[in-house]
Amino acid sequence: LTSTIPERLFEISTLKGVNVNQNSLTGLVPSTFAEATSLEALHLGSNRLHGPISLDQIVESVLCPLQAVVLAGNTF
Repeated sequence: LTSTIPERLFEISTLKGVNVNQNSLTGLVPSTFAEATSLEALHLGSNRLHGPISLDQIVESVLCPLQAVVLAGNTF
Protein backbone atom coordinates (compact mmCIF):
# COMPACT_ATOMS: atom_id res chain seq x y z
CA LEU A 1 0.00 0.00 0.00
CA THR A 2 1.25 3.46 -0.83
CA SER A 3 -0.90 6.17 0.66
CA THR A 4 -1.79 7.85 3.92
CA ILE A 5 -4.00 6.33 6.59
CA PRO A 6 -7.53 7.67 6.14
CA GLU A 7 -8.88 9.33 9.29
CA ARG A 8 -12.30 7.82 8.64
CA LEU A 9 -10.88 4.31 9.05
CA PHE A 10 -11.03 4.67 12.82
CA GLU A 11 -14.66 5.80 12.72
CA ILE A 12 -15.74 2.21 12.03
CA SER A 13 -17.43 1.31 15.32
CA THR A 14 -16.79 -2.43 15.00
CA LEU A 15 -13.13 -2.14 13.92
CA LYS A 16 -11.12 -4.75 15.88
CA GLY A 17 -7.72 -4.57 14.25
CA VAL A 18 -5.56 -2.74 11.74
CA ASN A 19 -2.47 -4.49 10.39
CA VAL A 20 -0.66 -2.68 7.63
CA ASN A 21 2.92 -3.61 8.57
CA GLN A 22 5.59 -3.44 5.87
CA ASN A 23 3.92 -1.16 3.36
CA SER A 24 4.78 2.30 2.10
CA LEU A 25 2.28 4.31 4.11
CA THR A 26 3.31 7.93 4.65
CA GLY A 27 2.12 10.85 6.72
CA LEU A 28 0.79 11.04 10.23
CA VAL A 29 -1.12 8.49 12.28
CA PRO A 30 -4.59 10.03 12.53
CA SER A 31 -5.42 11.13 16.06
CA THR A 32 -8.82 9.52 15.51
CA PHE A 33 -7.30 6.10 16.27
CA ALA A 34 -7.96 6.84 19.95
CA GLU A 35 -11.68 7.06 19.13
CA ALA A 36 -11.87 3.48 17.85
CA THR A 37 -13.53 2.01 20.93
CA SER A 38 -13.44 -1.61 19.72
CA LEU A 39 -9.82 -1.56 18.50
CA GLU A 40 -7.74 -4.42 19.88
CA ALA A 41 -4.65 -4.26 17.67
CA LEU A 42 -2.91 -1.44 15.79
CA HIS A 43 0.07 -2.65 13.71
CA LEU A 44 1.67 0.13 11.68
CA GLY A 45 5.31 -0.99 11.71
CA SER A 46 7.81 -0.68 8.85
CA ASN A 47 6.14 2.10 6.91
CA ARG A 48 7.19 5.71 6.32
CA LEU A 49 4.92 7.27 8.91
CA HIS A 50 6.22 10.30 10.77
CA GLY A 51 5.30 13.12 13.07
CA PRO A 52 4.13 13.23 16.62
CA ILE A 53 2.23 10.38 18.13
CA SER A 54 1.22 11.03 21.65
CA LEU A 55 1.80 8.43 24.32
CA ASP A 56 -1.20 10.05 26.00
CA GLN A 57 -3.34 9.03 23.02
CA ILE A 58 -2.22 5.43 23.40
CA VAL A 59 -2.78 5.46 27.16
CA GLU A 60 -6.20 7.06 26.74
CA SER A 61 -7.11 4.32 24.29
CA VAL A 62 -6.85 1.87 27.20
CA LEU A 63 -10.52 2.73 27.60
CA CYS A 64 -10.98 0.46 24.60
CA PRO A 65 -9.71 -3.14 24.53
CA LEU A 66 -6.40 -2.21 22.83
CA GLN A 67 -3.91 -5.01 23.44
CA ALA A 68 -1.14 -4.43 20.90
CA VAL A 69 0.47 -1.41 19.24
CA VAL A 70 3.37 -1.80 16.78
CA LEU A 71 5.00 1.38 15.52
CA ALA A 72 8.62 0.26 14.96
CA GLY A 73 10.36 1.04 11.70
CA ASN A 74 8.87 4.51 11.21
CA THR A 75 10.28 7.97 11.93
CA PHE A 76 8.30 9.15 14.95
